[in-house]
Amino acid sequence: MSRRVKRLERKLKLELRRGGIRPVDKLMIIYDGSVRGKVLTYALWRVEKEYPQVDLAVLTDPLIEISKEDISFVEGMGFKVVVPSVKNPPLKSLTAYYLFRRAILERYRKAEGYFKSILDITLDEYSCIALRALVTGNLSPLRNLLKPPLIAPLIKVKLSELISYFKVSNLPGRKVVRFGPLDDLDIACWRTLNEISSAKMDLGYSMLKTLRKLTE
Repeated sequence: MSRRVKRLERKLKLELRRGGIRPVDKLMIIYDGSVRGKVLTYALWRVEKEYPQVDLAVLTDPLIEISKEDISFVEGMGFKVVVPSVKNPPLKSLTAYYLFRRAILERYRKAEGYFKSILDITLDEYSCIALRALVTGNLSPLRNLLKPPLIAPLIKVKLSELISYFKVSNLPGRKVVRFGPLDDLDIACWRTLNEISSAKMDLGYSMLKTLRKLTE
C-alpha cells in the first residue's frame, strides 16, 4: 500500500472518529460518480472493514445523471443505492450547491433510517466557501454546512490528493473531477487561494481549524 493511500485513509479515519462513528452505525454518503465520489466510497469501504457491522448506503447526486457503470462500482462494494426524486433549484454559488446537497442528503438519511450523513466536500472547496464567508461577513452557511450528524471525511484532503489516490488505487472509469457552480465571488476566492505560494499552503488547514471554533 502506497504512502499516499495510507495518508488519505488516515485523514478519513480521523474525521470519522471526530464525527462519532460507532461500530454499528448506518452511514449515507452522497455520491456523484466522479473522482471524489469513487475515492470517498472506496476509501470508506476499506476503512469500514474495521467496523464490519456498519451499514453503508449512497444517495446518488440529485444534480447529475450517474452512469450505470458508476452505480455498479458502489453496488459491487455492497453499498445500498438510493435515488432521490427532487426538483433542482437554480444554484449559482458553491455555498448554495453544498447547502442544497446537504439538505437533500439529510432528508433521505432520515427517511431511510440512517444515523449519519457523509458529505464529499474537500479542503479546497471548504476553503473557498470559508473565504467567501469571511469576505461577506456571513458565517451562518458554515455553521449549517457541517452541523452534526453530518461528517465530512475529506475536509482535510485536497483535490490533488484525491486524484493521486484514484490513480494509485487503479479505480475504474474516467478521471472526472466535478465542481459546483462558481459565481464571480467564488472565482475570485478560488484564484486567491490558488495564488498562495506553496510555502503557505497550510492556510487552508489553519482556516479550517479557526472557523470550526467560530462556528461551533
